[in-house]
Amino acid sequence: MHRTLLPLALLPILGCFPNTRAHEDSDAPSDADTDADSDTDTDTDSDTDTDTDSDTAPNTPPTAPTVHITPTAPTDLDALTCVIDTASVDPEGDAMTYTYAWSSDAGGTSTGETLPADLTTTGETWTCSVTASDGALSSAAGTASVGIASDPPPFIDYTTAHGGTMVAITAGTFEMGSADWGPIHTVTLTHDFWIGQTEVTQAQYLAGTGASPSYFSSCSSTCPVETVSWEDAAVYANTLSAAEGLELCYTTTGSDLATSLGGDPYACEGYRLPTEAEWEYAARGGESYTYSGSDTVGDVAWTSENSGGTTHTVAGKAANAFGLYDMSGNVFEWTNDWYDAYASGAAVDPVGAASSLYRVSRGGSWGSTAVYARAAGRFGNGPGYRFDYLGLRLSRTNP
Repeated sequence: MHRTLLPLALLPILGCFPNTRAHEDSDAPSDADTDADSDTDTDTDSDTDTDTDSDTAPNTPPTAPTVHITPTAPTDLDALTCVIDTASVDPEGDAMTYTYAWSSDAGGTSTGETLPADLTTTGETWTCSVTASDGALSSAAGTASVGIASDPPPFIDYTTAHGGTMVAITAGTFEMGSADWGPIHTVTLTHDFWIGQTEVTQAQYLAGTGASPSYFSSCSSTCPVETVSWEDAAVYANTLSAAEGLELCYTTTGSDLATSLGGDPYACEGYRLPTEAEWEYAARGGESYTYSGSDTVGDVAWTSENSGGTTHTVAGKAANAFGLYDMSGNVFEWTNDWYDAYASGAAVDPVGAASSLYRVSRGGSWGSTAVYARAAGRFGNGPGYRFDYLGLRLSRTNP
């Protein structure tokens, strides 16, 4: 047997281990040893493979996203978009992709982030489901649902159940008051509203209440109703709301008989008396005339100078720029507000004083001088007061 000579420097070390040579001789493998070593190697490889597999972490799915749908209050034929609020998270940091699926309670389906407008129909509920995938596993779905409401009615003029015409008035900002009916102050109305094209006629009031209180009953059924109190006017507004299935804006209990529901007339969707600010905004018609529609009172108003001591058929004079008649003259018109001095400074959707002895009436009448027919003119009467120069015109907030 060939022996490998060790360097001399190692001999003292080997001398410390007397069995080294024998050990070395016994290290020469036999066939049996070779087989045993082979078996041992195989086992070792097997163990190594098992350990390696057990050290590999399992893949886990991404977390579910949270989503919402826009618009939040869609109407017929609106497109819908599914928006991710909270993104999914993949525990291993893998790249992810999102899948969008839409379904309706009517059986409709679609895919993609946006649901096309031509698929939405009034009365349906659509659900958006979004899942995230890391290429191997998918998250649970994040879902959101929304109902499709009918389109709001167009904001246009229309005819009431009692035969009157309501004119659509777009909200805006104007200068309210005048030097002698002041102070002049900036008012902003934020709610579109309708207001009667004319004063409520005797025929319309009779249709709603079954009553005919007018002193000038011989004028004609198309003359303005008069000799009605603020309370009577509020009750009439309720009868028209009831006839059209709308919210009643007034209660009829207590010493005042009728009061605004919740104290905010703009919040009621039924018929009511206009606020003083709405009345003047409508009377001015976006113009700066002294009277409603003209600087010449006789063009637009029946006053003590030209009335002959009586009321006249509504819409007998020229209309203002908003198409409204008799905002100046014929009969004073009750407004919703309590009478008091204007608050100083600019105002948004003002509702008048919290309380007072009087309610505001506007516009002048057949029996008053031209000064009260001015667009800025104001007058006040107790809410239970009835006289042949007091009538009404209705308004309604656009919901």
